[in-house]
Amino acid sequence: MTRAAFTEIARARSALWSLNPGTARPTWVKSGMGAKAAGLDFDDFHTWSATAPNYKSEADCRSVWNSFKDGAVTAASLFAAARAAGWSDGDEAPAMRPQSHQERRQQPEPSKPALHDPRVIWSACKLAPIEQEYIDRKRGLPDGLREYDGPLVIAGQACAGSLVLPCSTLAGELATLQFITRQGKKLFLPGCKLPPDACLIVGGPLKPEGVVYIVEGGGQAWSAHQATRQPAVVCFGVGRMASVAKALRQRHEAARLVVVPDVGKEDQAAAIAKDVHGAWVELPPELGKNGDLNDLHQRDGLTAVAALLERTKEHSQRFRLLTPADLAALPAVRWRVRGVLPLEGIAAVFGPSGSGKSFLVLSLLASVSSGAEWFGCRVVRAPVLYVALEGEAGISQRVKAYQVKNGRVADGFRFLL
Repeated sequence: MTRAAFTEIARARSALWSLNPGTARPTWVKSGMGAKAAGLDFDDFHTWSATAPNYKSEADCRSVWNSFKDGAVTAASLFAAARAAGWSDGDEAPAMRPQSHQERRQQPEPSKPALHDPRVIWSACKLAPIEQEYIDRKRGLPDGLREYDGPLVIAGQACAGSLVLPCSTLAGELATLQFITRQGKKLFLPGCKLPPDACLIVGGPLKPEGVVYIVEGGGQAWSAHQATRQPAVVCFGVGRMASVAKALRQRHEAARLVVVPDVGKEDQAAAIAKDVHGAWVELPPELGKNGDLNDLHQRDGLTAVAALLERTKEHSQRFRLLTPADLAALPAVRWRVRGVLPLEGIAAVFGPSGSGKSFLVLSLLASVSSGAEWFGCRVVRAPVLYVALEGEAGISQRVKAYQVKNGRVADGFRFLL
């Protein structure tokens, strides 16, 4: 595709995605400065950065982004680094190139196709066999995955022979592709911007009230699914787990979301779980920094993975959202007054003024304080406190009238005016 076929913004985005975000920090910073000078926004920089294994946080990215000053590094540096990494956008001169940084920043978002169309490349791939090297090494599943056998080069890496993972929105729209090369490099298709909910579902479809495991990569997803037979969602990097989890909660309000982080990222997982009212697990620290669920699978087997995923942690919440299965598992109601007043809970007596509510409640509570049956209903005896929030002057008259008719109330009956 020649330069005239896409806008300057798309060209800059394509160049940025040809670079490795996991490089040394000074090189990463310089790439970001070039991207900003070329007119890309923070979302472009953060989405690209979040795919790196050494990604820290969105706050770190934003702090670095805000520190970039105009003129320190130009867009030419971005394109020069991209070409050195094997990127090429054709030989024609760019059409209508803006003359200043301000003009570049005001360019509208491109509406034309990305440099590489993920749908075209995906359709040209062949189905991945169970013997595929990465699948075999990770003890994974080939379901729905493919292999690429073409001339594509990303960040200087040949993609021929790569395992290809589709990255789609929760609505099913293919956003981009991840290539796992024979050397184990994980590369995204250049020029494709990842929506916040872009992910890969392993073992789906998702059930409205089912369990969903949220993981960084495909290996962890394979392990979680095989150990539990529940679906797992690949976020393609720890930096994307929060946005994917939030999108899942919005789409599946009753699902049980369980965040499964790598070793050393437990605090981040706990924060994500709190935000989406979900749960998280913590992996054994002896797996080492960035050790993951697939490492546990490799070391101890699927039984150990299943046992770990049962030991979820949750933030204490004032209210617990129950599923129909939770309701069915609740114990039977216990009664203070059989069929009328529960042993635990709240009851209300309501009716028009002057209908006798106070006398009815006084009679009910007198039976509770004495343990006597009330209108044929069995009663479990308990102390009673009658709090009179209104009509204080009339309470003594009602109690006197009750005792004239029924005798003295039990000693466990008290009043608060």
